[in-house]
Amino acid sequence: MIFVWVNKRNWKHPGPIMNVGVHNAHALAQLGHETYFCIGQGEASDTEEDLKEIYDLTPSPHLHIHRVPRKQLGKTTLSLSIFSEAKSLIQRLQKKDRVVVLTREASFVPFLAKLCRDKKTLGFYEAHNFYADLFWCNDHLSFQDYKQELIENLFLPQLSGVICITEPQKELYQRKFPKLPAINLPLGTKPQAEDIRLILEPRRLKRKVVYVGNLDREKGVADLVKMASELNRRNIQMALWGGSQEQIKRFKKLMHEEKVQDTVECIGFRPLRELHEALASEVSLGLVPLQDTFYNRYLTCPAKALDYLSFGLPIIASDLLGVKTLLQDAALYFDSDKPQTLAQTCEMLLADRANYENACEQSHQRGFAFSWSQRAQKLVQWVESLL
Repeated sequence: MIFVWVNKRNWKHPGPIMNVGVHNAHALAQLGHETYFCIGQGEASDTEEDLKEIYDLTPSPHLHIHRVPRKQLGKTTLSLSIFSEAKSLIQRLQKKDRVVVLTREASFVPFLAKLCRDKKTLGFYEAHNFYADLFWCNDHLSFQDYKQELIENLFLPQLSGVICITEPQKELYQRKFPKLPAINLPLGTKPQAEDIRLILEPRRLKRKVVYVGNLDREKGVADLVKMASELNRRNIQMALWGGSQEQIKRFKKLMHEEKVQDTVECIGFRPLRELHEALASEVSLGLVPLQDTFYNRYLTCPAKALDYLSFGLPIIASDLLGVKTLLQDAALYFDSDKPQTLAQTCEMLLADRANYENACEQSHQRGFAFSWSQRAQKLVQWVESLL
């Protein structure tokens, strides 16, 4: 089998979306499968060097990264050029072997449905939401929401299957499309093989807690900013690592309003390798303060939590079904409706060396259960079973 992963973002696009795609493709290649990763070209650079320096991955002879120049329509940059190139590549590869196509891009699904008419192509949509039925959306729905609802209902039944990232999400898709094969595969980790016991006490004594990811409202980050003074009173520093420049600007304004601008470290998205180095040495524990929404409870697999597991960081997370199913005993939980309890939990964990070391060990062990390699193996086994 040949695998093709299609992503409409540009190469080196900051944030978890590109990181997830690259690691998915790389894990398949590491298993020995010829794997093609189609993305936007982005700024000129050495692709193999980027894999090492940006994504913290070793180049593989089985991984072929196709960086496609985007066409312009006025001031708009089109994804259509990426999809067209991916379609042509898949049609060429069909002549060599069976092709398994993976994407999380809803706008590519109509192309994928057409490609699946050829029996040598299997097409899978990796869902990071649930648009097939918008019953759960309380906010004002946009044109894009209705468009994705239409795409999922018209074209998902024509695909080979759907890859879900939580069990409740899988159940929703199976209820909506009973004949469509579905699998639950949480996102992956990159667990460190080194013995972490030697670094636990220096890590604990840093007394620094970190949130990694987008600075969206529903992520609970505004609550963290409002708690920064309470953490500072307990001699605990807060760090926010992630977000676009626009998000950072907005949160710095909030920090000034809360008078905590001197106590919160705020760093935008940065290369994955740099983030990994920082997680390994600069912080004491990781935060997953998601608000209690339908999406956060049932549809998300927080990438930040998997980053923390990769480095054996203790985790303090919102008490939500999806988060607890993922992390189990590898986290301490707090009520997202009472964010002030988070500061108390941080203090309790950092004040006791034995409890802290036990929490690190739980996190370290849980990380090995979700490696990208294991995820790729389960995906391949599932695809083979569908044949």
